[in-house]
Amino acid sequence: MRILLVEDDEIDARQVIRITTPGHSVVWANSLSCAMNKARGDTFDVVLLDLALHDSFGLATLDAMDRACPTVPVVVLTGNDESDADAALRAGAQDYLSKSNLDGSDLDRALRYAVDRKKIENQLKSTNDQLERTLEQLRGTQSEVIQKERLSALGQMASGIAHDFNNFLSPILGHVDFLLSFPETLANEDELLDVLESIKVSAVDAGLVVGRLKAFYSPGEKEIEQSVVDLGHVVESAVKLTQAKWRNDAQRHGKTIDIDVDCAPDVLIWANQIEIKEILANLIINAVDAIEQEGMIRILLCKDEGTATLAVQDNGVGMADEVMENCFNPFFTTKGEVGTGLGLAMVKGNVERNSGTIDVNSEPGEGTTFRLTFPLTDQVKVSGPVDSIPEAWLGEVQCSVLVVDDEPAIRGILKRTLKKLGHKVTEAIDGESALQALGDTKYDLVVTDCVMPRMNGIALSREITKRLPGVPVIMLTGYGEPMADGERLPVNVTAVLTKPFQIDELRVAIEDAIRGLMPEEISGRAN
Repeated sequence: MRILLVEDDEIDARQVIRITTPGHSVVWANSLSCAMNKARGDTFDVVLLDLALHDSFGLATLDAMDRACPTVPVVVLTGNDESDADAALRAGAQDYLSKSNLDGSDLDRALRYAVDRKKIENQLKSTNDQLERTLEQLRGTQSEVIQKERLSALGQMASGIAHDFNNFLSPILGHVDFLLSFPETLANEDELLDVLESIKVSAVDAGLVVGRLKAFYSPGEKEIEQSVVDLGHVVESAVKLTQAKWRNDAQRHGKTIDIDVDCAPDVLIWANQIEIKEILANLIINAVDAIEQEGMIRILLCKDEGTATLAVQDNGVGMADEVMENCFNPFFTTKGEVGTGLGLAMVKGNVERNSGTIDVNSEPGEGTTFRLTFPLTDQVKVSGPVDSIPEAWLGEVQCSVLVVDDEPAIRGILKRTLKKLGHKVTEAIDGESALQALGDTKYDLVVTDCVMPRMNGIALSREITKRLPGVPVIMLTGYGEPMADGERLPVNVTAVLTKPFQIDELRVAIEDAIRGLMPEEISGRAN
């Protein structure tokens, strides 16, 4: 063992050398500077260090020695001051020895233990460094694997979505081609309505798939807008919304399906009403798919001890245990290529975002029950503005509406629809032309797309707020949430409709927008 002895007292140094075990090599340095020079030019197994030197004192001596040879253990030599020795141990010394009663066996044992402990310490440090490097490599590998899994999942999902869209487009294009090829069908009102209803069902289903895809790949968890929601009203709305699916479309496929609704009154929760409606719509559509010929869907709503419980039951084909355990997993589907595997995953996500829980109970051949629970709220549902337009007026009010969209087809359907609803319509192809129109004519309402060239709908709405603060805006978007995280919608935006939207959604949005206007502020009334 090679020992570097750092001691400025020659008598003490000779005493240490004398009692050192034969076979060990001792190199003496009588100052810190001398010791550091020797450490840089030679290799030692251990340092025996006096902290009180003529060119250094106390823990500064230990610190300097550690920096000169960081992998070599240090044993401190001390006089009668035990406090310095304790401080040295806390600062990294392996051991300390008192000069007053030092003997050969104690010295030998202390040096050997110091070397062994330092060796273990160095091994641990080396292992830890290796683990850190390995962890960094694993993080990089994990990122690559996750990216590959995402691409694989996206490919799997794209296959299902492509199949779904082909199924949706086929009846749309087929029925349109049928009407164009056999124009005499237009004179048969019942057949014409049946064809148009089929087109609408397919278009709505396609929109639901796009909505699920957007929600699933939304970056991060966004804060959702919540309010007091009457669950009974939402159930009623969801049943009406899906009627084309569970009644009309089912009948065309040879199914007979009835829906039985039993809702307790005044079941109020704090939630996002749109997401709750989407939850119910998805569960109803799932129930329809599970019924092969004739069946019943039951929706039960009750409240008890601060909790609202909502159950959606069907007497369809049911699920095996393995299917039931995986049904909420993203991309899991029993429909092969015709399913995306996102429906129930999105349902579960929406439920949990609204502080709820969902569980499923099913038996093959016996049907399925989805049970949802939400905490009740004691907040009161807020009624509409006091000085608003009377309800009896809403169907008679004729508004002057400015429609802004860079897509001619969307402007065209909006214009036709709004005219049928009794409103006067002016078109603008982008935000800049809309501002010019607003400067020339008084409008009661603006319906604008969100994403447009040169000036988007958000910028247009803000400019309208500055110039015409009383004019409400309805925003249309094909991208879901129009605002970035942390941003707020302009104050004059009264509703955001996601494309594709239905006429009832547009009608309700218009009624809500003009409800806050005084009757004398409306430019005209229908006769």
